[in-house]
Amino acid sequence: MLKRSMFIFLVCFWFARVVYAGIVVSVSQDVESLKKEMNCTECVDKNCTLDLECAKNVLLKKAFLQAFEEKVKTVLGNNTESKRIEFLKDFVAPEIKKFIYGYRQIDLTEQDNQVFLKVDCVLDNALVQKTLKKYGLLFTVNKKIPYNLILKSIDPEKLIVLNKLQVVSGLYLEPQAELQLNLSQENGLWKGELVWSKGRIVEESGSLEDLWTRIWFAYFSLPEVMDNLTKRLSLNTTSWITVNDIYDFDNFLSKLDGIVVQKDLAQIALSSTSISAKWNIWALNVSALKNKIKDFLEERNIIYSLIFINSSSNLED
Repeated sequence: MLKRSMFIFLVCFWFARVVYAGIVVSVSQDVESLKKEMNCTECVDKNCTLDLECAKNVLLKKAFLQAFEEKVKTVLGNNTESKRIEFLKDFVAPEIKKFIYGYRQIDLTEQDNQVFLKVDCVLDNALVQKTLKKYGLLFTVNKKIPYNLILKSIDPEKLIVLNKLQVVSGLYLEPQAELQLNLSQENGLWKGELVWSKGRIVEESGSLEDLWTRIWFAYFSLPEVMDNLTKRLSLNTTSWITVNDIYDFDNFLSKLDGIVVQKDLAQIALSSTSISAKWNIWALNVSALKNKIKDFLEERNIIYSLIFINSSSNLED
């Protein structure tokens, strides 16, 4: 019975460590402004004692946004413009809880008219990566893109939102640019057309933000565009024992945040002696990619070769 209890304790302890191995953040706010954000009429009108648990709900959103920011900086690097990250936080703030797998409260105290909250947050890394692609940050972290913008029947108040979206996506206005985005709004429906010499992307949406991200994600995801913004490599491997091992490695590549922008498992070939596989990889940091691949494959005695398909001088070799 004792052994069984000890086993359960160890399993729970291990699980807790796995679940809460996140990003530790600390936030604080003065009591009076907290009472107003809590929307508690009684607390605002009277000099009542602050309910720390209610205050925590207000501070949690700030903590989650701070954890999100830390994760983004880890993926993109600390040299990313702070304005781009701040504007991105504005866009994700209404749904920030979606990015949080879980959290562990470390400390919640009130001192000198301030409330302090310290939490350990676990983020959904895949969703963070998807969001960075959706808004274009992952594609333009090393290179901004010029474009021309033509507006028709746009509410002037939306110009502020447009400016934020432009900054976040790493775009800047250039009247003579090859890329041209035509935007219009009619009866609550947004229409967008992105045109250039080799293509055209057309979208419609009830939301400006949704329209923008759909258009630019479609453009940045084009292989010829990614070739210009990243480094494309071909990874050829052989001596795999099972197909499941190949998929394990494919999943490993998917988790290389800030290193791999996109990867495609292009081919799997079976022979009488072993299995071969080929990937196309678009990378931001080739040196880091080489080290990660080397550690994974050499440990498993996989024979491989990594070949450049394109070259971008502004990226690290």
